[in-house]
Formats: sequence, structure tokens, C-alpha cells
Amino acid sequence: MARTLQQKVRPADFREALTGPWWYASKLPILRWDPTGERVYAHTSRSPQDTKPTGVPGADWLAFLGLRHLPVTTRGTTLLTTACDPGWKEGAFHWPLWNAPTTSRVTMSLLAHPNLTKMTQPQRELLGVHRLLAAPIRRTDQGGYGSFGAPTDLSPALTSTVLATSPTP
Repeated sequence: MARTLQQKVRPADFREALTGPWWYASKLPILRWDPTGERVYAHTSRSPQDTKPTGVPGADWLAFLGLRHLPVTTRGTTLLTTACDPGWKEGAFHWPLWNAPTTSRVTMSLLAHPNLTKMTQPQRELLGVHRLLAAPIRRTDQGGYGSFGAPTDLSPALTSTVLATSPTP
């Protein structure tokens, strides 16, 4: 899937990803990380497996390239992904937004910062972080297939309790 994206993504796909609007018209493979693409059978007249999902290949390819900033480690027999809660069915992916351009190493440091979710907003702003977002990770019982839910903006009051248990790589 990734190789197909790499070989077939076009400059127009990147323009769509970066400037919008997103048309969801491409038949190229998708990573299914966009919460608007979640196809819940209960909300449709027929099984979603009968139709091929469409997406925004430029956004998917850029997201795939960003995976190198989210290393996976182990703790015992458990896999821990940077910026993710450890819960299998109840987990969330959380990430900061910052204003200034950063290097790859600074980006990795911000994503893996062990106290970012415990800090007050003024403390995060000292690091250049102006918002902290979280998206639930939804998994099915069929082999762990999962998708992201819609992100929420975590207020400083919530971050110290909701994400204080996030693993650090």
C-alpha cells in the first residue's frame, strides 16, 4: 500500500492535502487515519466492505512520512507508541501544535515529551506549544482493526488528569 502511494501520488495530490478542499475522490490506497472516513455499518444501508474507501493520497503520504517521528518501544510484552495512551480499547493519540518551524529532532522531542500532558498551558507555551489535541483510537474485536476518532482540544485543566498516564518512550 505505501509503495503504491509513493509511486502514484502526484503534485496535485499534495496541493489538495495542503490547501484543500479535500475531495475524497482518489482510488489510491488509503491509511484510514482520517476520522471522516470511518465507515460504520450501523450508519449505512449495506455493508461498507462492498465499497472501496476513497481518500486524499497527498495527506496519507505526508502522514506516512511523519511516522518516523513516532517510534514504537516495548515494556515487557506491551508495545508502546509515542504519543499514544497504553490502553488497547480505550487509548488515544495526542499531539501538540506549535507555531514556529522545527527540526525533525525537535518535533520528536515535542511528541515524546514526558510531561507535556501534565503541564499548564503557560508552561507549554514556553516550549512554543499553543494547543494540545487528542483523538480516540477505536478498535474492533476483529483482529485489532482500528481507526482514529475526531480530535478534541484538551484544555489545560483536563490534560493533567486525562493523559497523565501516557507512556513515554
